[in-house]
Amino acid sequence: NGDPVTLSVNLNPGWTFVGWEGQGVSGTATTLPITMTQNVVAIAHISQNQYDLVVDIVNNGEGEDIDNAVLVDPEQETYGYDQTVTLSAVPQLGWLFTGWSGDLTGTELTKTLKITQDNEITATFTQQQFAVNASSNNPAWGTVTLTPQKDFYTYGEGL
Repeated sequence: NGDPVTLSVNLNPGWTFVGWEGQGVSGTATTLPITMTQNVVAIAHISQNQYDLVVDIVNNGEGEDIDNAVLVDPEQETYGYDQTVTLSAVPQLGWLFTGWSGDLTGTELTKTLKITQDNEITATFTQQQFAVNASSNNPAWGTVTLTPQKDFYTYGEGL
């Protein structure tokens, strides 16, 4: 009659128990009661959880082939629990970075994120708008006309 023994796996956050391997053990339960009738070799297989990071870019403005970007360092398929990732918004000329939303908030160009779950982040860029106020220093001498007449103009747009 063998002595009862219990093997237990206590996991830290971000880790998953895969199963037991060895002589006299098997299964995937984190608690394994066994009765000692032979030598036991127990190997607990544990794997680090992997999480997705999805970064979307929103361009509030006009135009095609807008190259606003977000640099992700390190850039990987998935990330392990507690891993730190740096995200940097890179606006093109005539654009402003207006903020992070989703699982990251703020308006700083560069932010760090500690991975503890799947994350979806949006970086928003807004096209700069410039006003033109033109007038003659004496209306009796003539007027100034803007063509096209608009409330604002964007970077690089000609008058």
